[in-house]
Parts: sequence; structure tokens; C-alpha cells
Amino acid sequence: MVGATLWTMIERTATQAPAGTADPARDASWMLVDLLASIVGRDGAEVSRHLAAMSSRGSTEGQVEIVAGLCQCRHPQLLDALELMAGHHPDPAVAREARKSALRARTRAVAAR
Repeated sequence: MVGATLWTMIERTATQAPAGTADPARDASWMLVDLLASIVGRDGAEVSRHLAAMSSRGSTEGQVEIVAGLCQCRHPQLLDALELMAGHHPDPAVAREARKSALRARTRAVAAR
């Protein structure tokens, strides 16, 4: 249930003011992308199990909001993680938002060149 705990942490820290120079929401987003990137390339059933466990706690609206913000994350495997979510997340709304977030991340990357 590590994933479920991570979703809860992200939802909690996204609304809290950062202490000092730390940005807990940014750190939590990085950890979520890192976790997702660690299962890229695994068997589809295994990926689905991981994503189902991650999404079992928390509202659809909260997860959509978190995924929408991931496009701002500078993780090197962000697109892989978002594509994984888009293809395997059990909630269609979250999967759709992962596709949108991936498009926004690609657009940002092209604009930065």
C-alpha cells in the first residue's frame, strides 16, 4: 500500500504552506513520478495492480488534480510515468488527465527549446 500512502501524502501536502525553502508538494510529485517510473515496462497486469492499489484511497477529483499538476514536475521520466498512467489507470478520468498532463509537459518541453 505504499502507493496509497503516497497519494494521501500528496493530497495533504498540496494544501500546506511549505516550511522554509522546502516544497513538499513538489517533492511528493517527484516521488510519485519516480514510483511510477519504477514500474514502466513491467507486465500489464502487474502495472494495473500497482495503479489499482495507488488509486484505492482518495477521491477521483483529488487524483485528477494531482495528475494535472504533474506536468510541472521536472523528473526525467515524467512522460513515461504519465503514459503508464494513461494506459493502465483503472479510473478513466484519471487516465484522461494523465494524457492531458503528458501533452502539457511535451508542449512545455518544446517551448523551452
